[in-house]
Formats: sequence, C-alpha cells, structure tokens
Amino acid sequence: MFGGGYLIQNSANNGTNFSALVASAVNVTGFDKEMITADDQPNSPYVNNVYCAWTNFGAGNGNIEFNRSVDNGSTFSTPITLKSTATGQGTNVQTGPNGEVYVCWADYNVDAKGNQSVPAAGLGFVSSVNGGVSFTAAQRVFTYNGTRTSFNAMSIFGNIGMNDYPSMAVDKSNSTVRGRIYVCYPEFDANQRSIIRVRSSDNRGVTWTNPVTVSIANATQSFFPWITVDQFAGDILVAYYAFDDPGVNFSTNTYVAHSSDGGITWENMKISDVAHITAQITNNTNIYNPGYSGDYIGIAAFGGRAFPAWMDNRNGIWQIYVSPISYTTAGCVNDYTNQTIAANTTVNGCTNLNVQNVTVANNAKLTLSAPGEVTINGSFEIQLGSQLDVKSP
Repeated sequence: MFGGGYLIQNSANNGTNFSALVASAVNVTGFDKEMITADDQPNSPYVNNVYCAWTNFGAGNGNIEFNRSVDNGSTFSTPITLKSTATGQGTNVQTGPNGEVYVCWADYNVDAKGNQSVPAAGLGFVSSVNGGVSFTAAQRVFTYNGTRTSFNAMSIFGNIGMNDYPSMAVDKSNSTVRGRIYVCYPEFDANQRSIIRVRSSDNRGVTWTNPVTVSIANATQSFFPWITVDQFAGDILVAYYAFDDPGVNFSTNTYVAHSSDGGITWENMKISDVAHITAQITNNTNIYNPGYSGDYIGIAAFGGRAFPAWMDNRNGIWQIYVSPISYTTAGCVNDYTNQTIAANTTVNGCTNLNVQNVTVANNAKLTLSAPGEVTINGSFEIQLGSQLDVKSP
C-alpha cells in the first residue's frame, strides 16, 4: 500500500523472481485496509483473475471500492464503488468454487455529521457471478454488536486500539457443503465481553445462519479473529487472541477453534506455548498511533495441517510466531478397499490414500483426493460410463 492506492508484484516461478511493481489503483485518497485474492479454481470461468477491495476514506467518508485484473496482475481495471452510503471498513474478498466473488466488511452507522460511528452495526456484503464485472447491491446482511467503542485505546483490552472487522472463507473442497461461505467476527455479549462468532451461508450470502460462539468460555476477552477453510476436506479453523488468565491482567494466548462438521460443533486448541501481556507497541520514533498493537492475525490450512501466524511480545519485542498444528479431518481414511461404487462418491485420504479392489459401476463417479499420494493397487474396475477423478499434489 502507498499514499495513492496500492502496488503489487507477481511471480510465475513460485516466488523465485517477481515482476516489477504494478500500480494497481492510483489517486485514491484515504486508502485503507485493502485485501487481495485470486481465483484458484481450475474449472472456474474466471480462473487466475485477481481481485482487490478496500475502503476509500477520501471519497464519501468511507466508500468500499474494488478492482480486478484479468491478466495475472499485469494491469488492473478502473476501481468501482461497491458501497457509497454510511461507512465500511476492514474489507475481506474471497472467491467461490464456480468463480463467484464475495466482498464483506464491518458496516458502521453514521453520526449527525455524516462521520463513521463505532462500533460496527453489522456485516456489509456484496457478491458477483460474472468475475467482478458487476455486483449485487450492498446490504447489511446481518447485525452484530461490534467491539470497537472508540477510535482510541480501550482499557478493557489493555489500552490497545480494537477493531471489529470480519474475516471470511469459502469451502472449495469436495465436502458436502462445497460453496458454503463462513464469516467470523468479534462481538460484545451482554456483559461487554468480546466473544468470537461464526455464521454461514449456503445461498451466496442471501441468508445467514444464527451465530455460533467459537471462542473459549473462560476468556475475559477474545479478539482479532481470522478464519480459513481446509480446501482438502472442508474443516473450518479460526485463529484468535484471548485473555485467558483472570489472575494476570491482559495475559494473552493464541487459540485455534476447529470444526469438522460444517461449523455445528467446535473444539479449541491453545497454540501459543508462552503467554504474553497485550499492550500497545511503543518505540523511540513514535511512528505508531496511541494504543496501536496491530490489527491482524492469520491462518492457512490444508489436509489436516494448519499454520496460524500471530505476533506477541513475550521477549519484550513484538515478533511474528507460527505454530503448525495437526487435526483429524472429517471422514478421512488412508485405506479404501473392497468397495463397489454405485453413485457419485468422494474419498478423502488423511495423508496418503491406498485404493484396492474397487469397482466403479455404470455411470458412477469416484473422486479420490489426498494431501499426499493416491496409490491404486490390486483390482480396480471402471465400468461403462463411469468416471475417475484423482486429486493429489
């Protein structure tokens, strides 16, 4: 990001070399909280399109804007406005399994002077089914009680600034809920305690489920969540911070909530090995705003392995930490033997997948998927009109 928009570089050789900087949006005043993603689905009509969304505080006091690239990030379209009423911040852009484009943000009300009024009042959302050429009208698709009660440091969070931005992920695995959209966000409960909530949609964001609380029950505050979907088997993971020791003010650990049943039930794992005390970042150059302690956390996952990344000051200096974790994906197997497939079936391997003595009957389809190798041994018969699809790195 730079003062007048954003710059990107791309690589065509797995990060060995990168292109020259591309000015992807220029002359944007008040550019804030951009997010960029690419359509990674081989069968999508818009595969390799690149999409970016951000808030423009210099236009309309908080327009949500968007542009795209159809040539692998070499050039970008003129920005379009997705939302120009009230204010929005903390954009998140994701793609679906069939080339859908989704953008969400924390949607705020405005005060009598037309300025952003915190906290967030709900989730702003738009969708596109034509590769980002046009979008549905911006809507506040559900309300929530955001955790951002001022623009300054908040004493209940250790005198750090607090946002209430959403994070979004889409299931592009071969799970039974392929295409489902998940959104997580922080919300104050009735006792002014921040909890992490998750909702989902199975109809491209038109309607949403009731919220499910995924953060630990004994935390005094939980905040800065980020969500991802394991695109191998559809597991959902949410990384977040929590004040989990009432005896030590603002003692913080990092947690990951995990669901293997489409978000119905959740388990929590503490993944930081040392607690830290949340406090504002300070240094001698005074380059940070009062109360600043970062706005971000992250997590990526595939095939039963997740990689949450966060920062803490356990050593007196704020640094980045990553702690790989493993979990059991829903319904995965390592051996699939002595089976007759009469209907469309997907088999997910937990690691490597060994297939033996299998018959795929007429007009049926068998999909074999594994994060490691898929090996076919012994008898394997594919009858007339049947299909076999193997997905392995």
